[in-house]
Amino acid sequence: MLKSLASEDHKRSLEQERRAFLRCVRERRFLRAALVRARGQITGFLTDEIGLIETSDLPVDDGGRRPEEAVTMVVFHVSDLYLFRLPWSEQRRRRRRPMAARAATTAEADVSLPQVQDAFPPGLRVCFDARAVTRYRGVTAQAVAVFAGSWPATPHPTALPGGPGSLAPCHESISIAGDRQTFYYLNASLAAEMEAKMRSFVARADASIELLPSEFTINSAKDYQVQSCY
Repeated sequence: MLKSLASEDHKRSLEQERRAFLRCVRERRFLRAALVRARGQITGFLTDEIGLIETSDLPVDDGGRRPEEAVTMVVFHVSDLYLFRLPWSEQRRRRRRPMAARAATTAEADVSLPQVQDAFPPGLRVCFDARAVTRYRGVTAQAVAVFAGSWPATPHPTALPGGPGSLAPCHESISIAGDRQTFYYLNASLAAEMEAKMRSFVARADASIELLPSEFTINSAKDYQVQSCY
């Protein structure tokens, strides 16, 4: 095995992979995280799948510019929500099993599960990673991942030297030889997925920006004791 690792064929293969990776970086195929573990609070949900976060951690666009406002809005998709390290979809599956055992039908078990706007109510403090987007209806960033409670090990973007930079308020400043660092999600297909979700938000916002009603709102630390999700 050691001989194969030291072979010229293996070295050539590694060099090809290195060049392919650098080409993806230069051609901006990876999604840049303008905000990394930024802080905000849930504003509400436009639909069962699309929500908004309010934050004062302002993203930097590809030109190094920040919004002029002191507070900005971030749009997110429910498929990118994490609650206590697990994706929201996985949390629902785990909660459905014991409820299904007690309920007469699967439909009854689904009704007993908390809706996303109640599990992530207005005022809930979250951390998130986001990319900068062209301002639309007050939204200047789109979340790639939103975390309520403790963070999972992944997803997490990777810091690379150079680039326009990223704001990571929950991390210590990262610097290599004094150069600026930029965080990227090293998934070449992720940008297209985020674009599709952004188009869904634009289509919904064009029709209405009214938020869904929520039976619960986080106003103080005591409210976390009342809400069963926490």
